[in-house]
Amino acid sequence: MGVLITGATGLVGSQLVDRLAADRTVFAGVRRPAETEFERATPVELQLGRHGLETTLDWTRVDTVVHTAAYTDAHGSVDEPLHCFGVNATGTAAILEAARSASVDHVVALSSYHVYDGSQTGRLSESAATDAGTPYAASKLAADAQCCAYDRQYDMTVSIVRPFNVYGPGGRPHQVVPSFISQALSDGVIEPYPGNPVRDFLYVDDLCDAIVAVLEREVSGPLNVGQGTGTSIHELAQTVASVAEAHTDRPVRVIHAGDLEPTDPTIADPSRIERELNWTAETTLSDGLNQTITHERTR
Repeated sequence: MGVLITGATGLVGSQLVDRLAADRTVFAGVRRPAETEFERATPVELQLGRHGLETTLDWTRVDTVVHTAAYTDAHGSVDEPLHCFGVNATGTAAILEAARSASVDHVVALSSYHVYDGSQTGRLSESAATDAGTPYAASKLAADAQCCAYDRQYDMTVSIVRPFNVYGPGGRPHQVVPSFISQALSDGVIEPYPGNPVRDFLYVDDLCDAIVAVLEREVSGPLNVGQGTGTSIHELAQTVASVAEAHTDRPVRVIHAGDLEPTDPTIADPSRIERELNWTAETTLSDGLNQTITHERTR
């Protein structure tokens, strides 16, 4: 049987297509399959219609779904909350219902650390309090609630993967790592916003390893995925500058206004996935940035 990957052209979905196609039949869910080519996967159309999911997929060939399609811009969601909610919450509900109707055994849904209460700091476990500080967080919380309901009420396993700050080749411009890399390569200057929050940066290959582990074991409920260690935004900028300098053989400056005292640590506690699935992140920040910059300079 096969696996459907939604959001198959995104940062995570595109990596998963290549990873899983080695030993599975993969159906790559996209909005416009005629405009998308995959070497080892079959593109299928996925659209959210008035009456649920509209797709060209033959569901009899699928027993697993990995749902990575999402609206991911937390700041942008403030300007378009209905669109964000439609993609993330209503879209997830449509995927779950289509999977249930087709008797799919296992759904893995990609969530976000943004569902946690932003007033909490330090290492956050899956039992940490949740709260919706943005429309994006609200949409992800609603999606997670649907996942839990389907896992409890129907004959299917639903896993919720909550990655922290994911980066890698193909990241979106609004995200901090692609923004810093773009500044370093184009201008030779990185200018972070004022403030120096501490975040947990996770390379996309490590996240894909975690998802593969979840697929193999079919565990229910949320799983935090992250390094388990924090990096301040200033330290991130300095590391990007150093790696970029090695690639370009030219200096890269970091101009960071304001207080550089590290604040507001938001870090994954990945104890559950480490304990139950024997997964740990293996890619250092420098190595992940090196691979990402190499991709950006050669694409």
